[in-house]
Amino acid sequence: MITIDELRKCFPAEVGELEMRYEQLITKRKAPNTVYKFEVFGKVYGEDVFTKNYVSFFYDMNKVLSFDQINECLGDRIVSKYPGTFISSAAIGNNFYINTKNSTDRKIIMIDKLCDHFGIRKRVIKHVEGGEVVS
Repeated sequence: MITIDELRKCFPAEVGELEMRYEQLITKRKAPNTVYKFEVFGKVYGEDVFTKNYVSFFYDMNKVLSFDQINECLGDRIVSKYPGTFISSAAIGNNFYINTKNSTDRKIIMIDKLCDHFGIRKRVIKHVEGGEVVS
């Protein structure tokens, strides 16, 4: 088996180019995270990982709204009664599953849509996108 050092001796320019490309790939910066923390019914959804807030919000909404009400508002691309419907999902009690594969922005839209549809008051605590404070 040939080692990387032996390849460097025989093909210094090519190996150098490959190493440089590899470095660029592994150090490529991720898009800045969106931070969104909010309060509904006196409960603060303040986790740094937004999907935790999203799942917790739907778990709490399931206490006051039925699956049918949520599904009517958001549609079957967001909620389902069946496991395995979505690539990535979270169980909301024993009642239904929500799609967690959506972007943070899409999840925020779903929360806003549900709150607006049912007249639920939501207070934004912190909203930052790409390092810029939105609200």
